[in-house]
Amino acid sequence: MHRLRHRQPPTAPSVIMTLHQHPSIPKRVMLAWARRTVNDSGVGSVGSVRSVRSVIAGAAGRGLSDTAASGYHPRVMQQKALIVWGGWLGHEPEQTAHIFRGVLEAEGFAVEVATTLDRFVDDGRLSELDLIVPLWTMGSITAEQVEPVVEAVANGVGLAGCHGGMCDAFRNSVQWQFMAGGNWVSHPGGDGVEYTVNLRHGSSEITAGMRDFTVRSEQYYLHVDPAVEVLASTRFPVVDWYHSSNGPVDMPVVWTKRWAP
Repeated sequence: MHRLRHRQPPTAPSVIMTLHQHPSIPKRVMLAWARRTVNDSGVGSVGSVRSVRSVIAGAAGRGLSDTAASGYHPRVMQQKALIVWGGWLGHEPEQTAHIFRGVLEAEGFAVEVATTLDRFVDDGRLSELDLIVPLWTMGSITAEQVEPVVEAVANGVGLAGCHGGMCDAFRNSVQWQFMAGGNWVSHPGGDGVEYTVNLRHGSSEITAGMRDFTVRSEQYYLHVDPAVEVLASTRFPVVDWYHSSNGPVDMPVVWTKRWAP
């Protein structure tokens, strides 16, 4: 297995997942990673979330006032993101990639867009990234393609995705599902189901200031890792089907997860 240089243990989530239920949430997911800190080697750390405008590449732990007082002039490091899109075109991965690229570039990211999973076959470049954004519904991925991503995220590279582009990607790969924190199994009633998304406010800025809202879309039923931190959920059942006899279930629709040894 390809191994990357180990970074600090995560004190903030490595993986962010949303089912794209509100226009603000996907942008906030991207910005949550756009505001991560950068350490003195230029590698994205997983420390506390800060504005990218105040991110510096200096000695770890130095504040802006400390560096100014000492005469040290930090060099702002441009963060790097990789968007990889493909798979089932019904989820419009190309159009979604265009939206996310704009969000990240507005925050000063250097963004690379790829349309092949072979971009994951690491020649050392994955370890130089700060963020990976997968937009690849269904499809299949080989061990040679997935293992470098698993290792890169474990070593500090962020992973953020939405809807089926991340939690219904690569049904053949349990490694991917384990890392992502959940995988799609059904959407009872298909498209056009009206349901409520309930926000859980805590330490994350992704849902800060938002209120519960109603959406008409596919209500995703998932198998979810119990270790994830749930930021928003939806109540099942809305449509009667095989799952209804289990009674009310609160299904996560936005979550974060740590991924490191």
